Amino acid sequence: MNRYRSNKAICAYLITLSIIVFPQVCWSNTQTISIPEVSKDNCRSCINQATSLFASGHNQDAIELLHKSKESCQNSSQYHLLLSTILARQTGQSQESENEACLACFADNNSIACHLQYGLILMHNQNLNKAIKEFEKVTALDPNNYEAWSSLSNLYKKFHQEDAANKSQTKANTIAQQASVGNYYVYKNLIKQRKYEQAKAELIKIIHSTSAQSSNFPNLVKEALKIGALDETINAGKQFLQGQNKSAEIMESICLAQLLAHNYADCIESSKSLIDIEPRNSDILAIKGIAELYSGYLTQAKSSISAAVANGPESKLVQVANKALVVINSTTGTPTFKLDDELGSAIGLYQAKDPELEVFDIGN
Repeated sequence: MNRYRSNKAICAYLITLSIIVFPQVCWSNTQTISIPEVSKDNCRSCINQATSLFASGHNQDAIELLHKSKESCQNSSQYHLLLSTILARQTGQSQESENEACLACFADNNSIACHLQYGLILMHNQNLNKAIKEFEKVTALDPNNYEAWSSLSNLYKKFHQEDAANKSQTKANTIAQQASVGNYYVYKNLIKQRKYEQAKAELIKIIHSTSAQSSNFPNLVKEALKIGALDETINAGKQFLQGQNKSAEIMESICLAQLLAHNYADCIESSKSLIDIEPRNSDILAIKGIAELYSGYLTQAKSSISAAVANGPESKLVQVANKALVVINSTTGTPTFKLDDELGSAIGLYQAKDPELEVFDIGN
């Protein structure tokens, strides 16, 4: 949302009593926008067409269409919300986007989406006091809205309201954890159904919404490796290790992900760091040896794999490394077997076998 530029906007509430009461009016500068009666059919058609244009990347065409249908759609919260959303993606349109979000709230004062949109735009337009009020409205309508509580925490901090900020962040963390646990069960069930790509997408969402300080984060990193989400394994693993954590398991997961991603140079360097901590770790010696083998460093590979065999000949990874060394083609120096398949089987990638899974509690 950092695309919004700072700009002062005025949104005021006017209450008028008549036979039909429609109290809400938004205006910016000196321009007043009143809200007439709606032609629902015309408005619905306009919104559908504009949504299609927006989805296909024709933002300006969508805006022009919505502007032309202004009179017939002024009562529609969907209209104002859609127009605000599209304008938010256009350079220099933050003021009009804010006004439209305000009108969306007036058209439907009980809409969580409208108040959330308005709050986010107000926040990024630096109208912070108004943003707080909107996010508070969202939490009143939806007490389990993570984005509203998280935004409130950040805003309260800006005004040095530490107690309110901490309470809001605690609430946001609780909501995120509850969602994470629920999504984790969805993830495990997708694996049981062998819907691996859907499972991977679900796990990536969980990782992105989970703090690296959470006690279940290491489990998520290891699961990312097993489902083949290699980039997430590497990035999330490094994020976890940035703290005071020195987990050999996480470091090994990173090395394996780099090896499976064929990032052999990175894998060798990462392996060296772990060997400094655990010089007799047969698995990491095997991983390093395989990476050296596929990088063309035959002498170093033989040394690493020999050390791995000496320290843990029963290890599946060591057996893969030794097999790779034995079947080297004498003319090209390249193993003649499929490394990815062998590694996948050795480390238990879900795609490499039928998993026998138990859903477990991933903690707080």
